Amino acid sequence: MIVAALSILVLIGVAIGAVGVRNAWRAAASRGWPTASGVVVASARETHVTYDQRTNRSSRAYGARVRVRYAVGGAEYETEQRRFGQIVGTTDPSDAGLLVLRYPPGAPVTVAYDPAHPSRAVMEPGLFAEALSLPAAGLAFVVAGVLSIVLFLGSVGDDARGMALGLTLFGLVFCAIGAALLTPGAIALWRARASAHWPAAAGTIVMGRPAPLPVDAADAAVDSAESADSASGRVLQPGRLVYAYDVGGHRHYANVRTFGQVSRGGGGPDETIGARYPIGRAITVRHAPDAPDLAVLEPGVSGEAWLLPGVGAAFLLFGFAVVRWGVPALARS
Repeated sequence: MIVAALSILVLIGVAIGAVGVRNAWRAAASRGWPTASGVVVASARETHVTYDQRTNRSSRAYGARVRVRYAVGGAEYETEQRRFGQIVGTTDPSDAGLLVLRYPPGAPVTVAYDPAHPSRAVMEPGLFAEALSLPAAGLAFVVAGVLSIVLFLGSVGDDARGMALGLTLFGLVFCAIGAALLTPGAIALWRARASAHWPAAAGTIVMGRPAPLPVDAADAAVDSAESADSASGRVLQPGRLVYAYDVGGHRHYANVRTFGQVSRGGGGPDETIGARYPIGRAITVRHAPDAPDLAVLEPGVSGEAWLLPGVGAAFLLFGFAVVRWGVPALARS
């Protein structure tokens, strides 16, 4: 009965992983798809509120709905797919604000479409890190289910080999978590180091969120008139800012303060950040030479950039130690 229940966990993981692998495959294939010209017909920020009755507190997730209309072979289609495997909501309102600024209504957009199914199209083709989150979640469910089954059978039958196998899977889970944290952390660290040598562009802070306002009032202020906050002189919360800059005569927007930052989307007010980046202030932005949308306000390696790769390395080393020394010790006992 217990094994059957744990098998359901494995099946859930397989289902989630299958959807994730499909999205990742489409993301990788979309780079080679033909393109078509389109136009943004709708663009709006959305706020989703979840209320927890036990704690009497609410949480908010912010997203942006962007719809693009395009034509292929004389037929018109519409898509809301920005990326395959995209994350639709975050706790940072600047992420949603950034998308609305990048895709305003009436803006021309080039989409990549599936030649076999022209109704399937994407605004930003290619494989991005977020497309791997669903396959990773599916794998986590599968490994957790298999590990639980092996450990249960090993404990019931008093089988040392079963326990050794379970411990091996346990170590491999930590290795996988470590790799999942270390990879984006290492990328952020590499970008932070490279950003010190990126070309500079003049920019302006165009969006921020005042911390002293109550949550409802702050959201209303951001939704109704983002620019009205420029006169308030209030403090920005960490990460909750968007800046605009021009590269080659084209306007770009970004919201990265420093690569590897850990304060995005949450935390309390930071008076230092608020004082440095009031809305409307002229700034200097560093952007990647081959990808102008990738930019940063504070180039170089900060202390925050070491946190994610450090935690990932700790998980990875612990998992390796379990497999390398823990499992043989158990097998000898």
